[in-house]
Amino acid sequence: MSNSCMKELSGSLTIEAAYVMVTVLLALALIIGRAFYIHDRTMASFVLNEALELGGHMPEASLEEQAGLSEGRLSELLSGQSFELELESYKDGAEGQAISGELVIRMRNKGFKPYKLMRQLTILDGIDDE
Repeated sequence: MSNSCMKELSGSLTIEAAYVMVTVLLALALIIGRAFYIHDRTMASFVLNEALELGGHMPEASLEEQAGLSEGRLSELLSGQSFELELESYKDGAEGQAISGELVIRMRNKGFKPYKLMRQLTILDGIDDE
């Protein structure tokens, strides 16, 4: 093969592509990290809501037990954050918070007592009959 058949190519395109790929990969890593954070925050909200729902139907002594069970569900989060749940009774329901560093998620559940609803419906039926 003679030298006249070979083309000379510039290496600058390869170097520029390397810079672009580093930027793209860094952006992807940041997006994935943010998605993990949002996922974990959402999971903490769901678990806290579930704990409050279940805790609203239980005696106050079992709220601590429910918090322990719910914290176990939060032990396998994607970003490695750890949340601590604090539950306490509030009027007919419960209130609580999930704490992880500076992030605090607070919720309150008024509690749903089906027997109270049934009493109210029975009273309304009695009023309509008279």
